[in-house]
Amino acid sequence: MKTWKMSTALRWLYRHWAGGFALLLVGIVAGALLAGWVFKPAYTADAIFSVGFNADAVLRYPEDYKNWQMAQMDSFVTSPSVLNDTLAALPQDPYWQNWDAATLSRHLSTHWFNAGDWHLHATADTAAHASTLAATWGVVALRDIQDAIAHGVKFLEADRRWEQAQSEMLAVEVNLAHLADAESALAEWQKKLADGAVQSITPEQAAELNYWAAFAAFPDNPYKPLTANAQPKQAEEWVTEALARVRAAQKTLKDERSMLEQTIQKAAAEREENRKAAGGVSTEWRLVLKGGKTAGVSQLEEHAPALWANTTAIAKRLHPAAHAVYSWKDGAAVGGLAALMLWVVLALVAAIQTADEEASRG
Repeated sequence: MKTWKMSTALRWLYRHWAGGFALLLVGIVAGALLAGWVFKPAYTADAIFSVGFNADAVLRYPEDYKNWQMAQMDSFVTSPSVLNDTLAALPQDPYWQNWDAATLSRHLSTHWFNAGDWHLHATADTAAHASTLAATWGVVALRDIQDAIAHGVKFLEADRRWEQAQSEMLAVEVNLAHLADAESALAEWQKKLADGAVQSITPEQAAELNYWAAFAAFPDNPYKPLTANAQPKQAEEWVTEALARVRAAQKTLKDERSMLEQTIQKAAAEREENRKAAGGVSTEWRLVLKGGKTAGVSQLEEHAPALWANTTAIAKRLHPAAHAVYSWKDGAAVGGLAALMLWVVLALVAAIQTADEEASRG
């Protein structure tokens, strides 16, 4: 087999340029027809958000924080909750009747490059439906994200109450433990004094008794210290009063512990509820829907008939412009390119055949 020559292929192309031109025209026309009328293009529209966050709240690695939180928001706006809210907010139209969350999810995606613009990308079969879907998803997402941020703020508030109550509970438990030791020690002293086992209070014993009694002393409940050399009867009365103070303090602290337990349980429940509702969206984010106004959210929530009266004549401030994924021009370009490639392949085949014929004659 003789090696084919490029010059042979080029000569073939030159001789058959008319056929190549005809093939190019056929490819362009076929591509345009297929793209424009047979395989009808889908349409896309974007709801675009202006996104920013408080970088002062992120002391280290703000870029990583931004990327992580944007990914969290991507997950949030494509969550079943937001998708179901979007389905419920779509206008009455037979086009949406058989759609569910899974179908909707296949027509939605997000795109972002930085914390400036964030695109909620919607795809549908017509320009009007793509525009409506992008706008509805955008307004619902804005409303739900704002709700999530509000829940995040409530979570932080509940978390602070929970931590404060836990800290106070720890202090109460420590004080109760001290009071339990004081009660035990003072009760033992009360028994010894009542039995006459102590004749006189030494300085060391007075210091010990004052130490235990001090656990029940509060700014609004001071006590008179026991002095050294006190008589047994006087010391017994003092210990009895100190023991009463200790037990009263125990009751007060146990009541406080009970109230703190209720506060902790309530704060924990609020914290968990708001944590789930926040969906991982940071309270440091600030979002504004480009081309829309907050009024659109309330209109959507109220399902104002005027807003959704006609899906083909929609308020521009709420509905982004839709664009075809491809057009007949794209099809024509692809068809023309395919025709040219086929022409070149034919030239190569002709060059190979020519080389074989020359080899067989040789």
